[in-house]
Amino acid sequence: VHVRRGDACHTTGRKNRCRSFEETYLPHIRTLSEKYGVNRVFLATDDDALLRKVKSSPAANEFEFVNVKMDRSIYKASKLIERRTELYTEKSNVAHEMTLQALTDIFLLAEADAFIGHFLSNLSRLAIELSAAEKGFVPPFVSVDGQWCRHWKFCR
Repeated sequence: VHVRRGDACHTTGRKNRCRSFEETYLPHIRTLSEKYGVNRVFLATDDDALLRKVKSSPAANEFEFVNVKMDRSIYKASKLIERRTELYTEKSNVAHEMTLQALTDIFLLAEADAFIGHFLSNLSRLAIELSAAEKGFVPPFVSVDGQWCRHWKFCR
């Protein structure tokens, strides 16, 4: 499951519209669990608070939520990640760390038996495309914000 919060929640068209995990993602997780026997959920997110909330929620009694341990505080910013020029200085290691974290999440999402994510997100689209290429078929998936498209600007 890919849950993007970070800059997407306060700098884009989704501003102030980021959805709750319980209302948006959990019903889809339950559906995929019933249909495909999924009970371990890899949670890829840029939001530490969301991870803590999910792992202490009643849903944690239904599913085993796993994630990569990483410093997610680097995603907290008031600007789009593309506009954060401080990331691209010779003295900053943050852009390198973000890249490694994103690649780790993409590859782990691609290994999943089923996928829930955002097709307005390049990371989600890349993960499902890589998954399909590796498996030779498109795995069961749910997009919480629209159909797959080749570029987010064409998804609206």
